Amino acid sequence: ASAPAMSNVDGWAAELSRESYAAFLDLLQPESVIPNVPMNRFEFQGFSAINIPGRAETPNLAGAFRAEGDPIPVKQAATMQTQLTPKSMGVISTFTAECLRRSTPSIEALIRKWIVEDTAVALDNQFLGNSAATPLAPAGLQNLAGTNTSASTGNTHDAIVADIKGMVQSMTASNLGRRPVWIMHPSNLIALNMTLTAVGTPAFPETASNSLYGMPVVTSTTVPLDIVYLVDAAEMAIAFSGPQFLGTDVASVHMEDTTALPIVDGAGTAAAPVRSLYQTNSLGLRMTLETDWSATRAGAVVTLTSVDW
Repeated sequence: ASAPAMSNVDGWAAELSRESYAAFLDLLQPESVIPNVPMNRFEFQGFSAINIPGRAETPNLAGAFRAEGDPIPVKQAATMQTQLTPKSMGVISTFTAECLRRSTPSIEALIRKWIVEDTAVALDNQFLGNSAATPLAPAGLQNLAGTNTSASTGNTHDAIVADIKGMVQSMTASNLGRRPVWIMHPSNLIALNMTLTAVGTPAFPETASNSLYGMPVVTSTTVPLDIVYLVDAAEMAIAFSGPQFLGTDVASVHMEDTTALPIVDGAGTAAAPVRSLYQTNSLGLRMTLETDWSATRAGAVVTLTSVDW
């Protein structure tokens, strides 16, 4: 029995993979919130990992006051590294050749468009969720926030101000906040814009321009209604390889939408149902992409839960 050469299998091609230390991320489709968060962006370009160098906050190389003639202290810094590895997403959709000929607009163009739209939502759900990082998928912002999470104290002007102040203080306590960005549901932004002070004036007038206390606000309907995020985008990194589409009419596929299996596995067990595109005069469109993201320093993500404004 043999296995195909794969970039993540030690002893059979992993050693042939390259590693990159710098790259660039093309913008995702506008359906996703991800491209609107100004993270440090990279692209894999065939490399098996992107290593992002950084430094720990302590020890540091800060100068120290000294008397004339006294020895000058000798210090050292500490370096660290955040590694992004390709996490693969993919989907296949099929249609008959007759449907392709008779559809207006083209079923192929529609499926391609819907794949991009729905994958963008899936990416957002993973990005904004609470899943821990695994070899298959990156961690969600709620997981990256860790203990930097607090519950909202209410929906009054004073409570909202206290919550916002607490989130900012939580981030700045880690000496972070070079490029802060709020992420929230559009309804939460509208609620802020409608909030009034005790004398009846708008409490947060800058929200009409998608800003809150001078920090940009990114909105999306994929953001949970009861969670508000504060992210230091300067300490977030994302790597992305744009969607790759491939069509064919000569493949056989396991027609399963959740747990797709090999057509025949190593034990000789056949998957079912299996469809031959060639035999049924059908076509298949496959999309794959690779992505990964992570915080480069702890404290870069702060979340507010139980939000009801």
